[in-house]
Formats: sequence, structure tokens, C-alpha cells
Amino acid sequence: MSNSLIPFIPTILILGLAIYMKSFIKKKAENFATKKDIGEITTIVEEIKKQYNSELEFLRSKLSLYEQGFNSIKSFERNALIDIGNKYSAWVNSLLNFNLIFYSYDFYEPLIQLPFILLQKHLEFDIAEDNLHLYVHDMQIINKALELKQATFELEGSVFKSLSLFVTNCKLYNQKKNWLKKWVLIELSKFMQITSKNKSR
Repeated sequence: MSNSLIPFIPTILILGLAIYMKSFIKKKAENFATKKDIGEITTIVEEIKKQYNSELEFLRSKLSLYEQGFNSIKSFERNALIDIGNKYSAWVNSLLNFNLIFYSYDFYEPLIQLPFILLQKHLEFDIAEDNLHLYVHDMQIINKALELKQATFELEGSVFKSLSLFVTNCKLYNQKKNWLKKWVLIELSKFMQITSKNKSR
């Protein structure tokens, strides 16, 4: 029997080899298909990554522009607040530092220019306030600025009224003084004439 099997051994070996080769080729084909699929999947993933990175970079640049714009607006807002604070201080200080102690009925002429100086400070504040309205939209800040402006208007009105009254009194005093000087000179002249007539007699 062992001799009768010998002719079948190559067939069995060939059949075994064929079965093994079939499974080996099938496995290789699967591996090849898997490698091909992995290549395609890798290509797709890389394309998605590239698109994602491109969109991410676009969003970053857009965010950077928004941030720069926001920072610029905040910078303008901050500068407007600083400017109105400085202009308000200058205006209020010019009103609060007004003092008549340095002037007299004989020395009042510099006071005639003071309203123009005060109005210049007021105008500078108004310009700063208009600038504030361009950049600041916080109603609480705007309302406070309006309240301060109203109170300062009242102070300015008091200063102008006092200034006007003092300058008017100074002018009247000087007019009366000049009139009195003229009158005294006229009367003195009359007296001298009368005295000289009396001496000549």
C-alpha cells in the first residue's frame, strides 16, 4: 500500500501546495488591497488635513484682523477718554483759578481778555466731547460727561457774571474818576482865575 500511495504523493503535495498557495495569494491580495486602501485613506486624510489647516489659517488671520481692529478702537476710545479728561481739567481749572484779588479798579484791563481764554478752554472741551461720542458708546460715561458739563456751565456762568460786574464797575469807577479829575481841574482853574483877579485888584 505504501507503494500505491507513492504516485499520489506528488499530487497530494501539489494539491497541498496549491491550497497553501491559494490561501497565501489570497492573504497577499488582502494585504495588497489593504495597502491600497490605506494609501487612499492616507491621501484622503492628508487632503482633509490640508483643507482643515487652510481654513484654520484663514480663521486665524481673520481673528487677527478683528483683534487688531478691536484694539485700535479700544486705543481710540482710551485716547478720547484721556483727552476729554485733560480738556475738562483745563476748563475747570481756568474757571476755579479765576480770582479778582490780583486786580483793582485801576488795573483791570487784563480781565477783558479772560472771557476769550475761558471760552477757548470751553471750545477745546467741546471738541474733545465730540471726539468722545465717536468712540465711546457707554451711556453711563456719556451721561456723567453731560452732568459734569452742565455743572461746569453753571460755574462758567457765575464766573462770567462776576467778571462782567467787576469790569463794568471798574469802567464806571474810572469814568467817574476821570470826570472828577476834569471837574477838579475845571474848578481849580476857576479858583485860580478868581484868585488871580483878586490879587490884581
